[in-house]
Amino acid sequence: MVHLKKMFLKRKSALIGLILVTAILSAALGAGLLTRFTPDEMNVANRLLAPSSQHLMGTDEFGRDLFSRVLYGARNSLIVAFFIVVAAVGMGLIFGLIAGYYTKVDSVIMRIMDGLMAFPGIVLAIAMMGAMGPSMVNVIVALGIVYTPRVARVVRSFILTVRESQYIEAARSMGAMDIRILFCHILPNCFSPIVVQASFIFSYAILGEAALSFLGVGVPATLPSWGNILSEGRVYMQIAPWLTLFPGLSIMVTVLGLNMLGDGLRDFLDPRLKK
Repeated sequence: MVHLKKMFLKRKSALIGLILVTAILSAALGAGLLTRFTPDEMNVANRLLAPSSQHLMGTDEFGRDLFSRVLYGARNSLIVAFFIVVAAVGMGLIFGLIAGYYTKVDSVIMRIMDGLMAFPGIVLAIAMMGAMGPSMVNVIVALGIVYTPRVARVVRSFILTVRESQYIEAARSMGAMDIRILFCHILPNCFSPIVVQASFIFSYAILGEAALSFLGVGVPATLPSWGNILSEGRVYMQIAPWLTLFPGLSIMVTVLGLNMLGDGLRDFLDPRLKK
């Protein structure tokens, strides 16, 4: 913990990233306290109002307060992104552990991972969403599959370097089962690259969800998310540019903060970069 604190004090970019991410998370969780409007509260008389003291980010085409929609949209977007990370890391760990430890199935698993990575991620996600239909669960499944190869390849490459290490050979000689070796001896040692990879996947997931929702195949339009808000506001970009400006800035700040935090964690956890 002390070393982590020193890392944030030494690397200002990581500290700025932590502050940005914390601020976005706090605003999303405290949305009900920061605004007196609900995201679906309509008032046609106040449609397309410019930002003011009453409506900090203006209103949309239905007179809904954009500030409340961005805050509640942040909650939905971050929840979806979080579970995408959980799905991608979980599946990537399983495939990476099996491929790296069992050479007989390594080529089969990695060819499947290579096949998934051969397609542009957003194109593959759109194809899966077209087959499954728009919903939060389907977005998590689609983007979780898209980002699984990133984790699988990292875990596999790490296992290949430690599979023949002395402590692994010692565990085998003592009769330890493969499942115990994988989860008790190998998995804890690849924690650092997984954490770094997860931080970057989080930012990719936010962009991916926003892209799918913007195209109408992601989170349903009845639920506010940054992608949905952008999609609804693009029609009025010339007369009400704030409808796309503020959700776009929210995405940019969040992704920037996550990338800066991820860079700091990578520098801190990678012993080669430490040296």
